[in-house]
Amino acid sequence: MRTAVKVAFEATLILAIGFVGCTSSKSIARKEGIAELQRMRSAVQDMNIVVSAGVTNVEYSRRLTDALLKFGGQDGGCKQAVQKFQDPEQQSFAAEACQPLSTAMIAYTNAKEYVSPKTDPIDPEFVIYTLPDDEYRKVRETIPTLAELPVSETNQDGYKFYRRRDMVQALWKVAGQEYQLAEAAIEKLGPT
Repeated sequence: MRTAVKVAFEATLILAIGFVGCTSSKSIARKEGIAELQRMRSAVQDMNIVVSAGVTNVEYSRRLTDALLKFGGQDGGCKQAVQKFQDPEQQSFAAEACQPLSTAMIAYTNAKEYVSPKTDPIDPEFVIYTLPDDEYRKVRETIPTLAELPVSETNQDGYKFYRRRDMVQALWKVAGQEYQLAEAAIEKLGPT
């Protein structure tokens, strides 16, 4: 009789330890996932601060490089962060946060090309303050939420040009909006 009670007790103890260990590993993975998202969010927030401070092209480029290193790979970081969550609803919230964070970093990366005027490759003495329509459309394909820019000028063939400065502002606006969406999604994950 004692043996049966002892075996039952040992089995219950093993199950309890296994349950605690399983729950603990899920909790640790969740915390790691939230930490990944917070790191990515922090990189985007760093760029938000850079933009609000107003910096030179060289400084913007340097800070963007720092933020990209902090952010990690565009797809890999998100994929890893989402996989850390065991609960499908939590995975959904994590994906909901990752997508706008990635879009914000893409917007900041694209903006680097437009922060300052471009030197004409044929005549280095000539500075270009506009971008052609095809270049603008290509960026819009990458970032569909990019606002429609006002046409700066149209040449005699009807080809449109846009101000580089307008493009930078539009990209920064997208990044800020995407950051807000990510913040809301991260809040849904709850505290660590």
